[in-house]
Amino acid sequence: LECFRRMREALLSHPGVTPLLGTGASVSAESLGVLEQVVAGLREVCGSDAAAAESFYAMLSFTVGTVHIEQGMRRVLNAGELGSASELSARLSPRDGATLLRLAPQVVAQADEGPFMRTLERLCPQAQLRI
Repeated sequence: LECFRRMREALLSHPGVTPLLGTGASVSAESLGVLEQVVAGLREVCGSDAAAAESFYAMLSFTVGTVHIEQGMRRVLNAGELGSASELSARLSPRDGATLLRLAPQVVAQADEGPFMRTLERLCPQAQLRI
């Protein structure tokens, strides 16, 4: 959990790194060593290679995905592309995304470390053992 929390923190602090993930530029002996420890720990907790791989992929995808979305939200808000909430509402009919608009404050609130960690814990088999 701590590894993924730190990964999120680092990626948010350095937005130029996110597009490099999955390329050769994102792989180093140090990064592989950290991920090796994470996968080995998951293997112990999960009991099988398949379950460890599934958990690792879910946690990594969630971490990188939330960072990508949060960085996009920041770019849009900083550029003023959405305008004010009232301007946005005026451009939409009541049927356009009614549920999403109603839940928007709660969705936006997910872009914070607390909600991130709560969801990450749900994906972590070791945390599930404590629940």
